[in-house]
Amino acid sequence: MSTSSDFRCRANQVLKKALEGHTSELEELLSMYRSYLLALAVARMDPRLRPRCDASDIVQDTMLEAFRDFRQFRGQHENEFLGWIRQILAHNLACAVKQHVLVEKRDIRKEVETPMQLASNESRLELRDHWFVDSAASPSSIVQKQEQLQSVLDRIAKLPSHYRDVLLLRHIEELSFEEVAQRLGKTSGAVRMIWLRALESLREVS
Repeated sequence: MSTSSDFRCRANQVLKKALEGHTSELEELLSMYRSYLLALAVARMDPRLRPRCDASDIVQDTMLEAFRDFRQFRGQHENEFLGWIRQILAHNLACAVKQHVLVEKRDIRKEVETPMQLASNESRLELRDHWFVDSAASPSSIVQKQEQLQSVLDRIAKLPSHYRDVLLLRHIEELSFEEVAQRLGKTSGAVRMIWLRALESLREVS
């Protein structure tokens, strides 16, 4: 079975070739992160944007822009490349909000809603094995389990919003428990309890 370190090693090899000007390797590198970018896009998408814009379209635009502007990338390693395409994705999400939401003169600052409608098709033990067991789960490990991830995302959406937010911030945004607590205005201890209960609730989600 391949591991996160295997993924990163392969990503760095492909990146090196892409930096040397090999187009096919750049295409492969981008495809390696498609599932991760899609999960991140859905997690960060403004709820009012979803009926007007598909996350997959934003991801596709992000990948096209990354391909087009790859010469502007100044990094050398997989984690630097990941940070670069995340910035492109964040910019495209912000532009989509301006285009589809702000043009209707809605004040998005007055509303605080959950970051996504996602979910999962795994039992609690399977989730701990495939995803949540590692408190420092990397984007590489998430991409590596593309099929499991989609199942996970499909079920998380069915959880109560406070469970959903903690799981997404912890495992998609990759925030620490302390950072999640700051984001949600809760104590770190409270966030840990919500996290444990959220994992338990996934057992009953179908």
